Amino acid sequence: MSSASFYKWRSKYGGMDAALLLEMTAIAEEIKRLKRM
Repeated sequence: MSSASFYKWRSKYGGMDAALLLEMTAIAEEIKRLKRM
């Protein structure tokens, strides 16, 4: 993983706890699924 990728990831997800991160990824997957319909 490059340092640029790490800092981009940290700026996006830095303040979140694990439960919030899992919920956000689940919502993103649901949106992707609905867009394919």
